[in-house]
Amino acid sequence: MRHIIIYILSLVFLFSCNQGKENTSSEAALIDKEDILKVKIELKTSIKDEFIISLNEIEIDEFQRMYIQAREIIPVTSNYDYMTVNFFENMFSKKLVISLGYNHPKQVEIKSISISKGVHNIYVEREQIKEFFHGNKYVSFDDKMKITTKEVDGKHQPVIYANTRLINLLKSSSL
Repeated sequence: MRHIIIYILSLVFLFSCNQGKENTSSEAALIDKEDILKVKIELKTSIKDEFIISLNEIEIDEFQRMYIQAREIIPVTSNYDYMTVNFFENMFSKKLVISLGYNHPKQVEIKSISISKGVHNIYVEREQIKEFFHGNKYVSFDDKMKITTKEVDGKHQPVIYANTRLINLLKSSSL
């Protein structure tokens, strides 16, 4: 009789452990499908500066807006460097902004910008940057798509903004 009870308890324990493993794998599948905006820029700069990727005017509710930014110091290198930002789940804005550093005018070479949201990915190569981004008055592009930042009226605030086409592609990929 005691052997039967031990056998039954062992079976119950075995099946309960298997159910826990199934829940773990289903949770992993949910994590893979999260609606997280990720931005990765491959770039190099002629002057060390702090670059910023931000989402402006994230709508929280009808009364509140949020602003999230990630800052990273990009050093001068002969190779390309990466700046990667993972925003929070279900955070999205029509205003994706990339600041090219405020310290001094410089040359910036962006090799690529990869933006993903959920399972969708948009990869923007150097030649396509002007198709998906536009710069403010402190930014100019040359024929090879190298960016030169400049001072205007004693100010230096170079920024490139995601345009409507890119935002619409990201919005259409929402879950």
